[in-house]
Amino acid sequence: MKRISRARFLSSAAPLLTIAARGRLGAQSGDTPIIITDGSLKMNSAVRWGDYVEETARRRRHPSTGRRVSRVDVQLSGGSTSVQFTGQECEVRVTYDGMEVAVTTNPAGRNLKMETDWNAFKSGATENDLEHANAGSHISRVVVRRNGAIVAEATPSGGTRVTIHYEE
Repeated sequence: MKRISRARFLSSAAPLLTIAARGRLGAQSGDTPIIITDGSLKMNSAVRWGDYVEETARRRRHPSTGRRVSRVDVQLSGGSTSVQFTGQECEVRVTYDGMEVAVTTNPAGRNLKMETDWNAFKSGATENDLEHANAGSHISRVVVRRNGAIVAEATPSGGTRVTIHYEE
């Protein structure tokens, strides 16, 4: 068996480890947040909306059921709050123009589902964007629940952004 020097081994191993790490990071995109913003209610998902699984006419499931909600950030024109989740059930409800967008998980914070009137939305700038057909309203209520208990609630009047972090 041919022996190679330690220096030569290390000089060839580092690039291989870097390539392996890049492949793993590329395959695992880490956080795939869902962002809901005011101004013609816009929803952006790191995962294409076409990849969500339609369970009913009103409910769609994120294709990565093994991920977990780790945090929900609510930014309002007057400030912001961040709610941490550690394997807990998450429920976020956003009201816009009398319609509700409900984002829920199972008790372990996994299997994210979104329920709303999908017919009220049209395609946005990319396959990751949706816009509400009525551009003249604003988010009027945001409720965040952890294990069924309300941990954040707001009645904003514009300038709202809700980010739901869904990670491996």
